[in-house]
Amino acid sequence: MAVFQLKTHPQPLISVIIPSRDGHAGGNVPRLLRQLEQQERIREAEVLLVVGERPNGHARNVGVDASRGRWLVFMDDDAGLRGRDILVQLLAPLERSEEGDGPRLGMTGSATTLPADASPFQRRVAKALPRALFPEVDRLTETDMAHHLCCALPRRVYQEIGRESDTLETGTDVDLRRRLVAAGYAIAVVPHTVATHPQPASLGELWRKHQWYGCGRVQLDRMHPPAGRNVIKGGRLAVLAYLARALATAPLRTLRYDRSTPWAWNPLLAWTDLAQKVGYARAYWRDLQGLGPRGAPWLTSRWLESLLQPADHRARRPPEPAAVRRLLVVLTAGLGDAVTFLPVLRALRAGYPRARIVVWVARAGAAEVVRRQGEVDEVVQRSLDSGHRGGRLVRKLRLLAWLRRRRFDLAVVNFINSNEETGVLLHLGGVPARLGYVDDLQQPGLFNLPVARAGLDTAVVAADRHRQLLPVLGLPDPAVIEPRWSVAGAARRRAADLAGGGGKGAPIIGLHPGGGAQMAWKRWPAERFARLADRLAAAGAEIWIFGGADERRLVAEVAGAMTAPARDWSGEPDLDVTAALMERCALIVANDSGLYNLALALPVPVVALFGPTLPGLSGPWERPTATVVLAEDVACRPCLDLLAPPMELHCPISFACLAGIQVDEVEAACRRLLPEMRAVSATTPAPLGDDEIGLLAGAGGTS
Repeated sequence: MAVFQLKTHPQPLISVIIPSRDGHAGGNVPRLLRQLEQQERIREAEVLLVVGERPNGHARNVGVDASRGRWLVFMDDDAGLRGRDILVQLLAPLERSEEGDGPRLGMTGSATTLPADASPFQRRVAKALPRALFPEVDRLTETDMAHHLCCALPRRVYQEIGRESDTLETGTDVDLRRRLVAAGYAIAVVPHTVATHPQPASLGELWRKHQWYGCGRVQLDRMHPPAGRNVIKGGRLAVLAYLARALATAPLRTLRYDRSTPWAWNPLLAWTDLAQKVGYARAYWRDLQGLGPRGAPWLTSRWLESLLQPADHRARRPPEPAAVRRLLVVLTAGLGDAVTFLPVLRALRAGYPRARIVVWVARAGAAEVVRRQGEVDEVVQRSLDSGHRGGRLVRKLRLLAWLRRRRFDLAVVNFINSNEETGVLLHLGGVPARLGYVDDLQQPGLFNLPVARAGLDTAVVAADRHRQLLPVLGLPDPAVIEPRWSVAGAARRRAADLAGGGGKGAPIIGLHPGGGAQMAWKRWPAERFARLADRLAAAGAEIWIFGGADERRLVAEVAGAMTAPARDWSGEPDLDVTAALMERCALIVANDSGLYNLALALPVPVVALFGPTLPGLSGPWERPTATVVLAEDVACRPCLDLLAPPMELHCPISFACLAGIQVDEVEAACRRLLPEMRAVSATTPAPLGDDEIGLLAGAGGTS
């Protein structure tokens, strides 16, 4: 949640404010910004993107607080601009009004039309719904069809009417217009100004959108009491009667009556009308219970958890080790998380010597880590991910059947996978003792052996977070508390054969430019890796580049951009051989990734590059080998929930946290760890200063 100032001005006259849930809106935000750059008065403006603040009224208030312009221009993140004079047209009537010329205007807005690439279904929706679009006008037209899609207000007026509601979930357009009218201001659509707005692309999307409109009516009615029949008056029986009437009359709503066409077939209007009434009834019902309008969808993991959890939330005692015959470990995260969990697996093996320990993993990399280093009896790879919702449900049902067949006595869930879904699956799967991490020990959900989850701001690294579960089970720390990878002799011999004479007389520096195929947003730019590699090679180092099978193209891109030769080890099928090759390196430079965690588990110095993620969570643990962490601190880090990372991340400031790490910084860190490298320039790179976001750990470990 942050405000990005995408265009600055020392003394802006205009403040363009764009609230957005994710800062991308399916690619429309970058397109909208390009259109803004072409506007005639954009040189007088600052542009602010408010990301992650909800609801929208609150997001606009946050943007206004961060802005300085006299004129406020609001645009939705899915808007499009037609023409280059939209700012001119929006502001000209307001400027005349402020000078006393013309009507007393409080807000101006644009006409609304569909984007050029609208689908046939979207065009049908726009034609069927009476207020979906507003045609272009050739003169200033007073109307209530100006709205937040593209509108302008004087800052003075915005403050005078009390700003926007910070709590109203939907209906902010209606609320703002009513505030303006109550204060004596007119609202108008300006001539020859058009903004595009897409309509829902499917029946399901149309239903959800209008159901949410209906939910917002409850809050809106409380702020502006309605006058009409289409409201609920009474308690729960009134809600049920309202719903029954809406369902009974829905077929009749398919026949629209108006003066121009006495009878017209309009099922889409009936569909949206019913959706709004269902949403209104549902939100009203929640309001009677003292809850907000935004209810969780039915049949979700959170809803099932609330239904299944016992009234008594007290934690149970852990089972005695002798009573645990079958122990399940849930480790469905990636390769790096499996590496950091290795000390806990070894502690579980020592604490439950008679139990059959089964580890449930979701990814092949994690499965290989556990099979080779975990000291467990069985590794089961099952992923719940599917291309469609029905497929995921089928996989959950199959998992439940498997859990019930295996009859586990105890389940241990790592902190990343501790969520409502895992708790529900283990509970329905018949596991009596369920250990997991929770935010509130008084509300542990379905984890009856709860572990307090340390906040992201506590700088507790992943390896230490995992070990926090051991005291709950009454187990001591393992003899070796840091993750370590033991390379097999066969893997070392295989690595020696592959490397040949590599490294003789020259230090080997390994680079890992990847971050996983699904998390490309963790990557330091490939061209910078290539420049760094060339500098290190010129200083006498031999360059090896590592990567997974899905990163071969990226490794080839880095190697192709280099002028010096490099060895490409991407796609090596045996993880132990990869570890043996990395073990031969004098230094590893890597992004936050699975192979970065593997490097930390080896006796090799590491330079780690962090972007959107935090070193305080994914950073190095205390280890005898030196580690340097480099990161560019920006206000929006971390820009995602690290406990449930998305597979895609779109950054409105082009990943400044990664782009801010300069090649000179990384080269200086490498030289500090490998002082025997010869200088190749007239000036020696400056050592890491105290003001750099870098942590240098010598023999004493990492701070």
